[in-house]
Amino acid sequence: MVVTTEGPARVAVVSPSAMVAAGIAAMLGRHPTQVEIVPAMHAEPDVVLYDVLGLEGGDGTELDRLVGRPATTVLAVRRDLRPELLHQALAQGADGCLAMSVDEATLLATLDAARAWRRPATARDTILCACPAEQRSWRLGLGAGLNAREAEILAAIVRGLTNTEIAEREFLSINTVKSYIRSAYRKIGVETRSQAVRWALTYGFDPREG
Repeated sequence: MVVTTEGPARVAVVSPSAMVAAGIAAMLGRHPTQVEIVPAMHAEPDVVLYDVLGLEGGDGTELDRLVGRPATTVLAVRRDLRPELLHQALAQGADGCLAMSVDEATLLATLDAARAWRRPATARDTILCACPAEQRSWRLGLGAGLNAREAEILAAIVRGLTNTEIAEREFLSINTVKSYIRSAYRKIGVETRSQAVRWALTYGFDPREG
């Protein structure tokens, strides 16, 4: 990975689990020319890695403080068994997400991208997603409020499946599929299939999935 001329990225790791925080810090600590670990309340960290388990119990005060910093990119570290916590983190303004199991090279590349990335002012629901491709379609549009079923059906639309094919694949009736499609379209602000495909590709859908 190429080191920028700005020096190492200032990264804060926030987790209610000391073991998780120490593990991520130790991984990043092997790359001092690229990453500098700073306290969570550092004046201007470039990136904050926020463990979504911190939202357990419904207290989002700490995350609110972190996402309120205009010069900081906040990446929510998801927990496989707690998808609702990731949804909450994105709804509160986290800029993106990555898997807890992310490999070292991907983590470094993601931090590099996050350092330079800024959420477009006209696209509040855009997220910087570093989740594995096989999980990304589930995450598609979480920032826009899509539930898992709506995201799955939208992903199928982008891959070119018809409503009948989607119904057979998801074991749903045609009317139920149409209902999910209408709901998804309403949430992402589109009216046609072509607009939905364009929206999905713009917001990170990988057509190689599935």
